[in-house]
Amino acid sequence: MGQHYLACMNANEWDDQQARAFLPTYLNDYALDEYYQLPNYFRQTVAGQPAPTIQRQLQAMKNRIGDFTNARMARSEFRCLQQQGDETVLAFSRRVRRLGDAANQGMGEDALNEANRDAFVDGLLDPEIRSQLLRDNLENFNAAVQRALDLEAIQNTEANRKTERELGPLYEGLEFLEVKVSETRELIRNKKASVIQNEQTISKLLSRTSAN
Repeated sequence: MGQHYLACMNANEWDDQQARAFLPTYLNDYALDEYYQLPNYFRQTVAGQPAPTIQRQLQAMKNRIGDFTNARMARSEFRCLQQQGDETVLAFSRRVRRLGDAANQGMGEDALNEANRDAFVDGLLDPEIRSQLLRDNLENFNAAVQRALDLEAIQNTEANRKTERELGPLYEGLEFLEVKVSETRELIRNKKASVIQNEQTISKLLSRTSAN
């Protein structure tokens, strides 16, 4: 993509700013999503960051999307797609679409959509989400991704609630200790005030005795 776009830039005699402005119009769906995932300093001037240039944008896009030597290599990886342990459902879906586009060039839109959907569902790491999507038998890739995201969000919510339930007694114990610490501090302050008052009383008595 990078060399081809630079050739278009030179052919149209665009300056760097024009080339950066036109870049999104040359990107397909997946690449466009990745473009808008770039940090802002690649698209606009940000204090403390290098000035944006078309070369920096293209290099950043290449780092995010990657290159495949040929379609056969992409097809080989596409057939073995598997979500990684630290990879979110959204990140995995983007990887599926990127590989699907590279591996199945020339395939019709409907067939590509179905291939991406099947690869996505089959490669999901969580067996519960995968089984639910197989039962749902959703008609396209985007629907499958959205359903998986919803299920992932539900799982995360339930996991957070479980953690809260498990930590609840600990929090209650900490609150009890905080109350006791506060009461102890108040008691100490009162004791100190009482000691000071007694010392003052004794000092007054001694002063009177000396005067007599």
